[in-house]
Amino acid sequence: MALRRYLTDLDSNCTKFKANDENDREVADIENATEAICWRILEQVNELDSRFKTVRVLKTGSFYEETKITQPDEFDFMAVNEELSRPGVCQAVVECPRAAGFAHVLLKDKAMADRWRKLTYSREDGRTYVLPCHQFGSVQRRFGELVKEASTPVFSTTG
Repeated sequence: MALRRYLTDLDSNCTKFKANDENDREVADIENATEAICWRILEQVNELDSRFKTVRVLKTGSFYEETKITQPDEFDFMAVNEELSRPGVCQAVVECPRAAGFAHVLLKDKAMADRWRKLTYSREDGRTYVLPCHQFGSVQRRFGELVKEASTPVFSTTG
């Protein structure tokens, strides 16, 4: 019973953001604008490097999970890569000899492995992998560079 009383108190007294119709409309407007900007950036990324075409965006994080306690001030997204999400292209390989608990992502498709060659690495087994075992990989690094480059024209045209 004490936990219920504590959580009720937390909910009614400690949260800074109180929802109402006006706030809901404003949050919806901000959410829609943020998603539109996200898609514009991802479209620019695709134009810069077609390997990074996004087929869908997964909405993640506390705002979308409805666990946000304070004012909505951030929106988390995951971009689903068109090429690497095709069935049969990649496989998570859970063994990692250098760091327990980490995995490799194996590129099973030979043509795709060739297309992504500069951003991947090969192990002793001769197979091509997307992610280094326990490091921020070249694919993610390149995607980050592209997002940064793509953001410049998007933000210079949004007022």
